[in-house]
Amino acid sequence: FDDRGISTGSLKLEIQNGRDKGEIMDQLIQKYKPGSSSSSSSGGGGSGAVVYVGDSASDIPPLLKAVYGIIIGHNKLIRRVLSMYGVQLLPLCSAPLIPPSSSSISSSSSPVLYTADSWEQISAFLFGPTPY
Repeated sequence: FDDRGISTGSLKLEIQNGRDKGEIMDQLIQKYKPGSSSSSSSGGGGSGAVVYVGDSASDIPPLLKAVYGIIIGHNKLIRRVLSMYGVQLLPLCSAPLIPPSSSSISSSSSPVLYTADSWEQISAFLFGPTPY
């Protein structure tokens, strides 16, 4: 955007691959982890859970770092890669509503990611059902 707030059409390619996504996720987790000064001063309060929604193999690094890594859609490649590495895929409706503490997650258990068919499912999980 220029000085007047009008889009110039130029792109800044800061996040180009899975490694870049993972590094940005690390920075966000560090910045907003519970008890950090950034989390309380930014209104986050530090009591929430990190959520990442992805749909491709380049999203795997941040998906695995999030408390709730959510795969949206039916991309066969990402599912095949995750299966090869022993990652469990569970429907989002089976995710715990209270995030697990890091001490309750066993390092020997396989990682778990959640699957969703639509943004409506993700919205309902994060914010509760939409009233009609």
